[in-house]
Amino acid sequence: MSSEDVRALQRGYEALARGDLETLNSLVDPDFEIGHRLVPESSAELRGPEALAANVSQIREVFGDVRWEPQEVIDLDGRLLVRVRFEGVAGHTALPFDEDIGHVYTLRDGRMVRLDVYRTWGEARAAAGLED
Repeated sequence: MSSEDVRALQRGYEALARGDLETLNSLVDPDFEIGHRLVPESSAELRGPEALAANVSQIREVFGDVRWEPQEVIDLDGRLLVRVRFEGVAGHTALPFDEDIGHVYTLRDGRMVRLDVYRTWGEARAAAGLED
């Protein structure tokens, strides 16, 4: 993975935190898809920026106000494994949460083409073939 891809990924998380959808969408390939969703009801039929926007919206609907903060990035030779701090307050229960989850990105030319989301950092590492 190039350092350009790592920088693009960081810009994506920063844009998401700011609510800057224009910048975020510019980093998403038209064929972008999401797998292993935290919200199983998500539509696998959506592609591109619409898929990302729908997934973020569904997560916020279930979990309320959330933040995703990258903590660690591991180059998987063609993909990036990211330990993400997922925190906020659940919408329906008002219970706070603060967990490490895993994102595995496939990027092409500085644009996200696939995101696989894992409920825990351990699950993401295992899926990437790394031992804890």
